Amino acid sequence: MLLALQDEKLDTIYLLTDGYPGRGEIDDPKRIVKSIAQLNSMRRVQINCISIGKESSLLKQLAAESGGLYGAILKRPYEAGHSTYALRTHCVRLRMDALF
Repeated sequence: MLLALQDEKLDTIYLLTDGYPGRGEIDDPKRIVKSIAQLNSMRRVQINCISIGKESSLLKQLAAESGGLYGAILKRPYEAGHSTYALRTHCVRLRMDALF
């Protein structure tokens, strides 16, 4: 994320993750949100977050701080029957919800 925010041409990030900070210099969710918000305060890169497997307050905060969208895919795609269809359907719903 830090490397991406250094790219001057970047205006949007799509982050798909389980929402657990497992690697990196900072692993405390509150410190992560604060650090990203400080780095992004002048640029205002929109960070759209999709949590895979469970809800993530960290990702909700990152999206909210940057004016981005948050969504979660709570079922594993293979449990839903047709994995590609399930993922695509959920992402379309996520985008449509943001429009209204």
